Formats: sequence, C-alpha cells, structure tokens
Amino acid sequence: MLNPITIKIVEDDQRHAGDVVRMLLSEFPEAHVEVIRTESQFRSELHSLQNNPPDLIILDMMLRWSDPTIPPGAATSPEGGFEKAGLRCFQLLQSDVRTKSLPVIFVTALSERALVSSIGAYPPVIEKRSMNRSQLGTLVRSLLAVRQESQSADPETTRLRSGIFISYSHQDSRWLRELEVTLRPHVRAGDLQYFSDRDLKPGELWQELIMRELNQARIAVLLVSRYFMSSDFIARFELPAILDATTKDGLVVFWIAVSASAYKESLIANFTCANRPEKPLDRLSRAHASQELVLIAEKLAHAYRGTDA
Repeated sequence: MLNPITIKIVEDDQRHAGDVVRMLLSEFPEAHVEVIRTESQFRSELHSLQNNPPDLIILDMMLRWSDPTIPPGAATSPEGGFEKAGLRCFQLLQSDVRTKSLPVIFVTALSERALVSSIGAYPPVIEKRSMNRSQLGTLVRSLLAVRQESQSADPETTRLRSGIFISYSHQDSRWLRELEVTLRPHVRAGDLQYFSDRDLKPGELWQELIMRELNQARIAVLLVSRYFMSSDFIARFELPAILDATTKDGLVVFWIAVSASAYKESLIANFTCANRPEKPLDRLSRAHASQELVLIAEKLAHAYRGTDA
C-alpha cells in the first residue's frame, strides 16, 4: 500500500500485545500500530474508529472491561462477561456502515471451532498458542490486498462481477480436473470463464492473486470434501471472503459435494448443493459421476448466465 497502514490491536494481555506488535512491525516496518487494552477503552474510542477507520483490527475474544491488572471475574462488564467481550466489540463494528467491511482478525485462547460457534460467522481466526510471524503476516497481507482492491476500484464496476472462482483442496485435484473437462464445452461456447489456482504462473504472488480473483468473481464454486473442510487456508482465507461477499456484493455460492464431509458444521449448509450431499461424487460409479458432472456443468452455466436451471 502507498500510505503506511494503520492497525489496531485490541488485547488486554500486555505481553501478548507486545508480541503481536513486534511480529507486525517485523513484517510491515512502516505500519502504525496502536493497542487498545480493554473493552471500555474500545467503546470510548469507537466514535474515532468509525470516523477514521484503521486498515485492520486484530481483536482478542476475551477482554477485561477496565483495568487489565484486575482479574477477569472481578471487573464489572456487560452481560456475557469477559469471555464475550471481543464478540461485543465485533458486533459494534458490524453495526455501523463505516466499519462494517473493516477487516478483523480474531485471536483467541479458545479453539477456532469454539470461536466460530460463538460468533456464527467466519472472520479469520488465529489461535494464540499457534500464532507465528509468518502466519500473521500472510493473513494481514491478504486481507489488506482485498481491502485495497475494493477501495481503489470504481464504485460502478465493483458491482459488475464476472467469472467463476473455484475453491478446492489440492487433495481433490482429481475432481477439479474432472470438472474442468466437463466445463470445457461451455467455455468454448463463451458461456462462462473460470479461475482456479492451477492458472497461477511461477513467480506470481499467489495469495494476492487468489484474493483478487475471488473479489472479482460472480460465482464461487466450492468442491466440498473432508479435505476441503479440514483446510486451514480455505477456512481462514478463502471461505471468510466468499461468505462476506455473498451478503455485501451478491456473490453466488455454488457448492458440489465431492465426498462425505462435516459441511453441516459450517455456513456452507445454508446454501443449496448442486448435487445430493448424501450421494457425493466419490460414492457414484464412474459412469454416474460423469453424468452428474454434466448436469452440474449445465446448472453452473445457467447460473452464470443468470437464468434458472
């Protein structure tokens, strides 16, 4: 980014906040990083945050209400206690149009599964015990690239999404190849165009390019499997951006059940599957899987043209 980035860290643990500041400055030496230490301080600075939003907020889930030296249970705080303080701060950001689209990263001592269950959404999550400089830097860089893309684009063109973005686990490369073969007649006919990470060229900044392509896509195709659901990259980078774009920018989610998976544990379950989840592609014979893929490709082409299948 041309201007120095501004990052707010909301964290009551002084030692951990210091570690995060050092990690950020080692990756982004020109960044302006400030720490907010309590929920009450966050609320007192909310007006300033809304009028002059930072580029990114890193938000701890569990925050003391006031003095961070006071044990959590002893400090007065709103309903839900310190365990949900980060959630309350996140909801305040979401309630104002000026900060609704602000990139937020949750850091937590909880498991990622527990946190996602609590907030009912998919902001990127880093568990404190596993956080490292490379992981944090990669995530921040990706979120800032998407934010910069949306801010610099012409408002009239940002709504004109085009193309299809295919999200998949590399363990399911076989099914990506099968889908690509099935889609090829539609591509030649000019009915659709798509992007997957197989289109990346050596030396390209793959993460930034992936997020840019996703930010421009009209439809996101998800090849859902056990491997897809277990992928940290998909869960922390691609899926949050996809789900966010469905509500803010009209991105269409088109998911395909490749194998049995725990999709019901995610927000993917809120979207209609292109095939029958109880009969995923890997449970079908080769002939029936080919037939199913042809039908899926036809549905996808119809969806891309904006007509009903």
